[in-house]
Amino acid sequence: DRVAKHVADRVAERCADRAAFAFGFESGVVPPGWSTGVTGAVWQAGMTTPSSGTGPSSAHGGSWFMYIETSWGDSMFDLTYDGVACPGQATAVSFWYSMIGSGMGTLRLKDTDGVERWSLSGQQGPEWQQATVPLPTAGFTFEGLRGHNSRGDIAIDDVSVCNPVTDPKQLAQRVAEHITDRVAKL
Repeated sequence: DRVAKHVADRVAERCADRAAFAFGFESGVVPPGWSTGVTGAVWQAGMTTPSSGTGPSSAHGGSWFMYIETSWGDSMFDLTYDGVACPGQATAVSFWYSMIGSGMGTLRLKDTDGVERWSLSGQQGPEWQQATVPLPTAGFTFEGLRGHNSRGDIAIDDVSVCNPVTDPKQLAQRVAEHITDRVAKL
């Protein structure tokens, strides 16, 4: 209960002027609340991709981004956010994506229930592009699907999870309830 209160207080501080959580992946690792490689291959954190002719040359913002490395032969990659910033709430996610390469596959966004909410296939040009997708669940999964060859590294960066709750105290209370519930289930 003390931990939940501490986290709720920190959330209230972070959300005092906004009701969104942003992830730029600047630590170079998968942040808390995120997981990868559960149902597919692992997304990597990087400043570039190791393959030539595919993937972005730099991050959209900052230095790091998450990407799939298709030259290893894996066909599906998953990166999941558990929704801790907005437990039980309908939300939206805004993100930047890069899909450069002659063998580009598909980037999908699924809600917690596994329902596809957004999808894009094929090469999208050299510039980072932005998408905002409304979701009925707080959590979501990015799926990267390998195309017809290894020149299809997909990257995401600057992911913002938007919560319709605008009162920071109400948001903090909901996060605390979610954490308390998860701890009780351990």
